[in-house]
Amino acid sequence: MKPDENWGATMTKKELVDELACSTGYTKKDCLFFIDTFCEVVGEALKNGERVKIEGCGAFDVKEVKGRVGKNFANNKPLPIPDKKIPVFTPGIILKDIVGGANNDGNQEL
Repeated sequence: MKPDENWGATMTKKELVDELACSTGYTKKDCLFFIDTFCEVVGEALKNGERVKIEGCGAFDVKEVKGRVGKNFANNKPLPIPDKKIPVFTPGIILKDIVGGANNDGNQEL
């Protein structure tokens, strides 16, 4: 896929599996297993308070979001929203360069 071809479009999990299989020569089943396992491993690490850093690609962290008082629009009463933790991703320099166009030939390695 060219960078500006489908700007704003979403690559689905199936499309990602297809692309990985085509690019690597691994089977789609192996690529799907890799993606699922990657998500599980990263999720468990984040759950345990660890940071996951992939050099050049980026880092996964956990951000704590303070609770607040919202509003229940059905009855117009205050609605307490508790503190929560959410996963966040910070892109690395290589990924930023690929997306931003610094040598955007699509052949940079992560």
